[in-house]
Amino acid sequence: LLAEDFGFRWRVDAAQPSSVFLTWRGRESDLRAGRPLTAIDAPAKGELEDGYFLLDQLFPSAAAGPDRSPLTAVLVVDASLSMWWDKLRQAEDALKAFTAALRGGDSFNLILFNETAKAVFPAPAPASPENVRKAMDAFYAAYLSGGTDPVPALEEAVRQANAAATPEKCLVLIGDWVPTAGTLKNSTVIKKAEPLLKGQPLRVHGVLTGDDANKPLLETLATWTDGQLLWLGERDSLADELALFASHLGQQPYGELELETPGAAFYQVYPAHPVSIFAATTGEWVGRYKPLAEAPALALRGLNPDRTPFEQKITAPLPEQDLSHPLLPRFWARARVDYLLDKINREGEDAASIREIVALAQKFKFVTPYTSFLAAPRSLLRPRVIQPRDPVLRIQADPSVVAASVQLPWGEILPLDYLPELAVWQARFFVPGDVPDGTHRCLVMLRDRAGRLFR
Repeated sequence: LLAEDFGFRWRVDAAQPSSVFLTWRGRESDLRAGRPLTAIDAPAKGELEDGYFLLDQLFPSAAAGPDRSPLTAVLVVDASLSMWWDKLRQAEDALKAFTAALRGGDSFNLILFNETAKAVFPAPAPASPENVRKAMDAFYAAYLSGGTDPVPALEEAVRQANAAATPEKCLVLIGDWVPTAGTLKNSTVIKKAEPLLKGQPLRVHGVLTGDDANKPLLETLATWTDGQLLWLGERDSLADELALFASHLGQQPYGELELETPGAAFYQVYPAHPVSIFAATTGEWVGRYKPLAEAPALALRGLNPDRTPFEQKITAPLPEQDLSHPLLPRFWARARVDYLLDKINREGEDAASIREIVALAQKFKFVTPYTSFLAAPRSLLRPRVIQPRDPVLRIQADPSVVAASVQLPWGEILPLDYLPELAVWQARFFVPGDVPDGTHRCLVMLRDRAGRLFR
């Protein structure tokens, strides 16, 4: 009986590539009330809709070869007020993992930033135990203060990396990276970062901390440079994942990977653009299909870490009906919405995309920027004016939300606790003495079961 929580560990043989191909094809009524049915439920009536598929591909470890070349790693850590509590612990864990991954011959520097950026060493220093200890001491001695301006930090990091003579250079960006001072819009930060990073011999690795982390910004910078991204939730402690993540320093990923599908049987496949994935990790492709009498062969093509051609053939059985993996429709819908949101960010809003986002969100019951399902009825906010000695904030959100936090006007970020008897999220807080009376704007962050963040 699964009467209590349990955990287990397993190990994957990553020496060979392996593929898992899953499908689901049923009727619209099989998804009634947002609850996918399973194969043991009574069959539904109506026309079968097009199917859904998921390809999960494990990329093999590279064959043993010569040791990697010396590299320079510039570690950039957010030291603003938003990094209180769990985020600071996660930043410490990330720093330890990356400094432990450095080898003899490598060089590094540590940059702590808020509204300005300050490097520990004038220029990248040898990654000796003594210098690593000095950097960690500087991290422990620093005070969290001010807001977050990513632009000075990126400019200083690129300047430090360009001053190094090693063949391999990388930036490791650690923190939530949510702009709260100086350059406030992601689009403006990206515009200023583009000449610094895009097309340059630099690789960006990002470690996002907290539920409110600025994934769109770091994802863009990592994609430009064939880097990688790891997101740590508000209370996550992923020592093994951090160690594996940091071990990719100096490695070349499998690059320009695309899933090639034959004919018109496959459509709306995501990711819709070439991606880079490091060895011993997995990549996922999800899409729609029309059934075929014979199982076609898919081809995953790109470049090996040594830049020779990579190809993996996958046999793709496309059944007429298959209810064995009922979460695939929702998984695909989430990928489709992410694609449409990215399109809107790049090209601007259009009515057709917004209508489709809303329809998919309502059908599969998840939150999007256009269907936030966020409400704060007056009956929940008594007293409506926050009184002295009893500052409390309450939020009512969609049931799919599993974590919530709030950024207060003076920069502090607090997790909200769920009160099941009221079905609300709540936080109590202190107000600094220099904050004037009046109305203040707060930023509320919500995370749903799929790990998606909404502000």
